[in-house]
Amino acid sequence: MVEPWLDFRNFLGVNNLADPLRISVGKGGVYLEVGENIDIDDEKMIHRRKGFNPEYSGNIHSLWSNGKVCFFCEGIYLKRLFENNTTQTLLSILNPEEKMNFIESDGTIYFSNRSIVGYIEDGQPHPFPNPDLRFKKRMVGGHLIEFYNSRLYAAQGRKAFFSDATHPMRMDMRKNFLQFSGRITMVKGVKDGLYVGAGDDVFFLLGDDPLLDGGFLYDKVTDSKVIEGSAISIEGEDVGPGFLGRTALWASEDGIYLGLPGGQVKEVTKGSYAVKDGEKGTAIYKWDRGFGQYLCLYEKVESAGGGEINLTMPLPSIEMVGH
Repeated sequence: MVEPWLDFRNFLGVNNLADPLRISVGKGGVYLEVGENIDIDDEKMIHRRKGFNPEYSGNIHSLWSNGKVCFFCEGIYLKRLFENNTTQTLLSILNPEEKMNFIESDGTIYFSNRSIVGYIEDGQPHPFPNPDLRFKKRMVGGHLIEFYNSRLYAAQGRKAFFSDATHPMRMDMRKNFLQFSGRITMVKGVKDGLYVGAGDDVFFLLGDDPLLDGGFLYDKVTDSKVIEGSAISIEGEDVGPGFLGRTALWASEDGIYLGLPGGQVKEVTKGSYAVKDGEKGTAIYKWDRGFGQYLCLYEKVESAGGGEINLTMPLPSIEMVGH
């Protein structure tokens, strides 16, 4: 009978920062240098990753769904995907190089890229109406959009514009924006404020409204650049016991971060993982094998390759697949 030279029962995820020859082995388990086509569950066990069959293919990007309806972009077209894999074209004026962002509030779905902004109602796209009011204009779009406390926010370069309160399709042309020192790479709302990634930093903007009671209180919570497009919002109960309210989750150059209400930030990868040379990406939160996973795909700077991050909550495990 052949005895294994090493026998590991628990796997803690991927550690791509330490020297592979110096990755420690402890009673809690062992880190991998890389994991290909595997999942690590919340019991720290390895499973072969499930395969998939492509149902629809093409020049596709910006896939979004709320579990009831699904939209995506294909070339110059904004389309809706139905359960039988048929599609409906909604718009045909898109710049194929621009990523589309979607956000839902009170049953209305808003969409925007750097060129256009609108909303979807009864399955059809509509432009924002032109307000017939002094100092008011249509709310602008941006390369990122978010909805927080009855206002729509749209990032354009270093500015985050915001709509009038309770009127997300219009804004005050004189004062409705926030200025930052670097390009905005994240805007995510939690119960009591906004997480904004700008340049090489992440700020927490504490407060309910940018115009009332002195506006937001700014606090720099990390000095790690956010990978644009990697930020998502999840509910606290999906993070784990004791977490309440809406929570932000994002990938930065030095790991994966969790942004809790009140500006409390946790690096859930515990210094063992870095998103090396990450630039722009996209992310979802999904349930598989009975546990939640943060799945992020990202591009590397200067097309040096790509990567995939798979984070299991609430016991963080990381998977990296190089391409």
